[in-house]
Amino acid sequence: MQPESLISAIARSSEKECNRDLEIYIHIPFCSSKCHFCDWVVEVPTRQLLAGHSVRGQYVDRLCEQISFYGPQLMQIGYRPKYIYWGGGTPTRLEPDETNRIIDVLEESFDLSGIEQHTMESTPNDITPEKAANLKQRGVDRVSVGVQSFDPFQLRTAGRAHSAEQAVGAVAILRDAGIDNFNIDLISGFPGEKRESFEATMDQALKLDPPHVTIYSYRATPETRMAIQVASGFRQLTTLQHMIESYEYAQELLGRAGYREYLYNCFAREERYRFKVGLFGYGLRGDTIGFGSGASSTIGHHFLLNEKENQHLYMKNPLAFDMTLQYGPSQITILTDAIGNALMTNDGLRFDRFERLTGCEFNEIYALPGIQGWFKYLKNCGAEFRWEQERLFLTPGTIPRIYLSHLFYSNNPEIREKPERPSGTPSDSSSQTVNA
Repeated sequence: MQPESLISAIARSSEKECNRDLEIYIHIPFCSSKCHFCDWVVEVPTRQLLAGHSVRGQYVDRLCEQISFYGPQLMQIGYRPKYIYWGGGTPTRLEPDETNRIIDVLEESFDLSGIEQHTMESTPNDITPEKAANLKQRGVDRVSVGVQSFDPFQLRTAGRAHSAEQAVGAVAILRDAGIDNFNIDLISGFPGEKRESFEATMDQALKLDPPHVTIYSYRATPETRMAIQVASGFRQLTTLQHMIESYEYAQELLGRAGYREYLYNCFAREERYRFKVGLFGYGLRGDTIGFGSGASSTIGHHFLLNEKENQHLYMKNPLAFDMTLQYGPSQITILTDAIGNALMTNDGLRFDRFERLTGCEFNEIYALPGIQGWFKYLKNCGAEFRWEQERLFLTPGTIPRIYLSHLFYSNNPEIREKPERPSGTPSDSSSQTVNA
């Protein structure tokens, strides 16, 4: 679809909507290393991922071109940005001048006066005092630090480019810059991980007194180096029981320390430190426009996607999208993604928000055979659903076990005893939060 036609389609779909709140997502496809577990960059060539200043500069050019075109058009339709989130990749891989170019264009293309939270992902080795001070000055008020582990051995086997000492130092740098709202991102259940290693990581994380912590369970995604090592027998397969025990240990420890899990994986000390983009997107509270070569969007009843492996196409034409779909009965995969994401929240799936976001009535979608099969699969994973007049939600306390079962069996297809997946259901519904 041509960019002008896409804008017209979005305008027609959203013309009756009074909620024009918008999340802006910025995708930065560069890192300082290609981690052995990371499925977000598995399709990206290592040389491209580790690109230097000249390649990054060309990418920033294309990114600014895309923002400059779509920003004013969306403002004219009536959209007003409420949240900004930078993901990747590692956004703080950019130098301050590169970051500033993008923020300058955002300010020129959108009215950012209503922004309530501005988050950027980072890794400990890419945080410097200069970068942190620049982020603070340019309005970034929340940083998510991808620590993953404080165990030196685990960091090496995971292919991380930072040390445990750098992770501790990154927190100090952020606080010195005046960024007090930050997240520490950890992974539980690495292959062969001993319980005492994860317990030590959790203890070190709590010593830093972060306002927010995310706990993700390891995903043995095919084609990642760590998954290949597991398949070859070089590393031990993480059992589902170990995944559950590790996650529930983190839940209990964080709960005793005063954190509340408001969204699966996400724990905050106080409500003001919550990951608002997570509640925005996963709670189906509004539209998202994604800029960059690996970004997705849900806007005006449309789903837009640029595939991560097609950065070369993005560089030629940043205004085009690899995929442009309108939500409807034939789009089972993106419908189950929206439903699954909402069910990860304590609030569950609210039918009015689902209809506003997708343009589809939930009762009609729920009756589709593919959706029925997907719900049956979740029940086979242990889901117990509760229906109310305005919403559907999962029995409190069962969300982690359901999604851990899904992650485990979907990423280990060779295991024979697994929950039945009826024919016609999506092979892999994402239902997995980004680095919060």
